[in-house]
Amino acid sequence: MRAILLVLALAACGFAHKINLFVTDENATIYIQSYFTKSAPCKECAVWIFDQNAKEIATAKTDENGKAAIAINANKIIVRVDGGMGHQAQIDYELTGEFAEEAETPLWISLAKGALSLGAIALFFAALRLIKREKAPASGRSA
Repeated sequence: MRAILLVLALAACGFAHKINLFVTDENATIYIQSYFTKSAPCKECAVWIFDQNAKEIATAKTDENGKAAIAINANKIIVRVDGGMGHQAQIDYELTGEFAEEAETPLWISLAKGALSLGAIALFFAALRLIKREKAPASGRSA
């Protein structure tokens, strides 16, 4: 029972640091807002802007509020925000002056990320258990 609860708790942690990404534009400038769950802003996160051919056309960093503004000379772009430690969000955006919300991440990518996270956690605890075994004093056996 404890193992099931632990797995469920760890699975919930896998989605705790998802980056929410929103993009708007006005007068050839895009405005980016990014935050983690519970409205914690994605501070000082790297922002990349790519054109349709995946060529990098601009970079920036978000401010203390998770926001960035970048002048763009392209109509269709890809906006990527990297919060570090594998926390990343990306959106395809066409400058129209309207609001765009992050596209849904395919289910298989979310499941793969969750499985990798659980695997990393399992390896961490396996390593701790191995270390603990090596340090444990020998039982009272005599040779």
